[in-house]
Amino acid sequence: MNPTQSQSLGSTSPAALGSVDAGDEWDDAFQQEDVDFKCAETELAMSRLFDAKTVTYQSASSALKAELKDRVMAGEPHHNPTEFLRFIVKHTNPSKVLFSWKNLLAAIADCARQLSLSPLVNVVLSQNCVHCARAVDQTLRLAFSHKAGAGAQMDLLQVNQRKMGEFYEICGMDRLQNFSSKPNDGGQYLEQLQGIVRPGQLACISVPVTSALGAFGHAMNIVNMGPAEQGGQDRVFVLCGQSGKVFDLLKDTDVADFLARHTCSDPDNDGNVFFTPPQAMDSGAADAAAAVSPGEQGPPLGTALA
Repeated sequence: MNPTQSQSLGSTSPAALGSVDAGDEWDDAFQQEDVDFKCAETELAMSRLFDAKTVTYQSASSALKAELKDRVMAGEPHHNPTEFLRFIVKHTNPSKVLFSWKNLLAAIADCARQLSLSPLVNVVLSQNCVHCARAVDQTLRLAFSHKAGAGAQMDLLQVNQRKMGEFYEICGMDRLQNFSSKPNDGGQYLEQLQGIVRPGQLACISVPVTSALGAFGHAMNIVNMGPAEQGGQDRVFVLCGQSGKVFDLLKDTDVADFLARHTCSDPDNDGNVFFTPPQAMDSGAADAAAAVSPGEQGPPLGTALA
């Protein structure tokens, strides 16, 4: 500071200094409000980023929808749930072969662009499991709402998307629930799976892929159709709309097949199962989901599901 500046400051009156300080305080206050607003805006944007998102799927043919209605009205969900559920998942992903070819061609094109075989080595031909789980979930809830006389339009939804979806977008990141499973602990794993849903409930689940060693998970559905007769065991099924498979968790052969495909196989790390809040099949989805408290934190963004 040169002498002239020193003298100028020295001659400034206390009142003048006070007015300068007051102005600074106003500026600071406005800046703080602006910062607070931006923080709140960012927080809102982030929360919306992790919210549930609605996805619509195409309807099946009139003939398939009529057959679905006939099966529901004839009581097949209770008398023969395996065949009823198999009918739904069989028709959920009708373009699976075409989608696999398109994914393969896309990987080959990526190889050419990147001058590397890595995209082809790591390609997953069937990628739309999240969309298939969503479609099965919606089809079942529409079918049972219609049966319960809720005025819902019965429909059989079919997936028209071949790309991966985000599992957390089904219900929102903050509402996903999860449990961990240890390698070679099939008994406890099955107990925990079956405990997700009570009679008349369903949920979407993301389970480990045995051959992937924890690299990615697979989205499916779990449904509790209740006991066949009073006092009987609950009939719990795991459904794969992507492949058209139905696993009856009361049948040893189905359990063995399921565990061979979808169990924790990484000896160094526990596997994670994520699931959406269970919903009653014969009531409004929003009301049923709202009755369930949020669970633990969901999977990290970018967790692959196939």
